[in-house]
Amino acid sequence: MSNPVNSNIHLPFVAAIKQLEAHLNKTLWDGMVLYEDDAFSPLPKEVMLLLLLKHRMQVIKKGKIVLQVKEQAIYAKIPLTVKVKIQYGTKQMLFGDLRTIETVGDITMYTKTALSISDDWQVVTNPKIISYKWGKNLTLKVMGIALDMSWLKERTILNLLPALLPKIDDALRADIDLKASLEEGWEILQKPILLNESPGLWLTAKPNELLLSPLQITEEDISLCGFTSMQLGLTVKEPDNVIDKPLERLPPVRFAPIQANDSEIWLPLVVPYEMATAVLQKVMIGQIYDFGGSRYKIKLEDIKLEYHSSGQLLAKIIVTGSAKGKADLLGTLVYDDRKKLIYFDEINLKIDSRERLVSFTSWLLPNTINRLLKRSLRFPIAAKLIKLENYLTDLIQNQSINEDIVLEGLVEKAILKKIKAQADGIHALIQLKGWIGVTLNEA
Repeated sequence: MSNPVNSNIHLPFVAAIKQLEAHLNKTLWDGMVLYEDDAFSPLPKEVMLLLLLKHRMQVIKKGKIVLQVKEQAIYAKIPLTVKVKIQYGTKQMLFGDLRTIETVGDITMYTKTALSISDDWQVVTNPKIISYKWGKNLTLKVMGIALDMSWLKERTILNLLPALLPKIDDALRADIDLKASLEEGWEILQKPILLNESPGLWLTAKPNELLLSPLQITEEDISLCGFTSMQLGLTVKEPDNVIDKPLERLPPVRFAPIQANDSEIWLPLVVPYEMATAVLQKVMIGQIYDFGGSRYKIKLEDIKLEYHSSGQLLAKIIVTGSAKGKADLLGTLVYDDRKKLIYFDEINLKIDSRERLVSFTSWLLPNTINRLLKRSLRFPIAAKLIKLENYLTDLIQNQSINEDIVLEGLVEKAILKKIKAQADGIHALIQLKGWIGVTLNEA
């Protein structure tokens, strides 16, 4: 188990068109001013010949923006209200001070937006106005004189509409632009994450590659899938100086035909012998074992785990009671997947007791202690695996990439695949089965 094990994580992102539409209408709410002149501006010269006029204009969102997908592009129907204020008169004119009158018209703008992803993870859009349709026309009378407003519609308002595209485009792109979040996540992956304080449990990751599927747009949704291969690990010791190491930057996009399959996650765990010893001491020290029809008793006073050069696990024990002395318990760690049980097998016990009962032969006492300890050194882990599944599921589901984009997922099963004593500790390999994905919050 000393060889690195790669975890393959598929991260599908799906944004329903209806969700994008709801988010867009939430960001650009009804009545929101999309454009407003800072001050009154003079009107064209041909209008000035009639009266000395100035105008100021507002463009306001009116009603629901509707999105529709055609031929891998997003079409939007955007209802707008145009409000025009006209200022006329001067103190030198007969009708006195400046006065302001207002007219309101409606226009619906139709846009087309093509989406793609650049090499540096930016969502690239190319919005265009494809048509427009006037509803309520602008009408205005000044001192009983009807003014022709066609100049305002054709020269000013229609020239203004393209200036609205960035604001609408930014609101749409905010829900599907993952670059900033990916950069942040890429940095987080390279730093150890404390999962549990007591006992300490750290998650480490070393990402190897990052791939992305081409962007897919259908009538129902926008989707893509990310894939990363990385070496994950669990350790009970805080990694040394990992945070101070320089971080690798997010690599350029590499496109590949990635499918939204379940992820395959492997978590190697190394438990140092000091910690394993502390756990056993807490559970076993002070335990009293009866044998010989309960006529004899031994008490476990101490136990210490070490690695043996044979590749087995060595437990050094001290007992008191009917037999006093030290013993070396040499055995192999075995996992029974059906019973979800870790236990000692192939036990070889060597006992050094200075005080033995006369009624026991030299071979009977070691065999008795051997049998008792073998029965005691059994560790059910079914509940712990379920706890790990629930903990990691909660960890995934409580994460968000930004205000609108969230992680979702489920660890369906945690499986202990291997366990073995090695020189630096007890090595275990846990396989996680489940799925993880990215989606939009409900607007």
